[in-house]
Amino acid sequence: MWKHPFRLAIESGASADEFRKLFAADAIIYAPILTKPVKGAQEVLNIIGHAAKLAGPITYTLEVRDSKQTFLLWKGHARGFALEAVTILVDGEDGLIREVRVLMRPWPVVTLFRDAMYRALRIRSKRLLGIAAKARGRRSAPQIHADWLEADHARAGYGAAQSDAGEISPRQGRGRSRCRSCARNPECLILHFDHRDA
Repeated sequence: MWKHPFRLAIESGASADEFRKLFAADAIIYAPILTKPVKGAQEVLNIIGHAAKLAGPITYTLEVRDSKQTFLLWKGHARGFALEAVTILVDGEDGLIREVRVLMRPWPVVTLFRDAMYRALRIRSKRLLGIAAKARGRRSAPQIHADWLEADHARAGYGAAQSDAGEISPRQGRGRSRCRSCARNPECLILHFDHRDA
């Protein structure tokens, strides 16, 4: 099975120099711990390096690709609690990573991870940007997997989505959502949203 070089680097514990070769100089990262994107390979690698250490050991559970991006679903830990996440990688035509987006859940554990990252990066606590993903099993009831939920629910979330259970409506008064992309394989359907608070 083909694996993205980013995943192989994390799993093998690649050196900083080896990891740096995977990224374009103007790479950018979006993550739940950030109130705005961070640009520049060195800065992106600094964030990813600390995140891999603090959430590790990381176990990848699924890899899904489409023509534009790769979705890496993984599990880690924050202060002993289970952390679930998706890392979305966008590669350029040269094969180098140009964009990284990270989604995490459940929210209480994400806040523990965020606080640990802030201490490691020596930055002050900031208000977070909410984003969400939806996954659906083939033979089970549709569920919402979102960073603000402590459990999985087939109910309202950010953005509108269509499932076998009917329309999932956005929460009222919480901001604006925009669906960026959709990827699927036999195991799941992933909807990728951007959200901006009102």
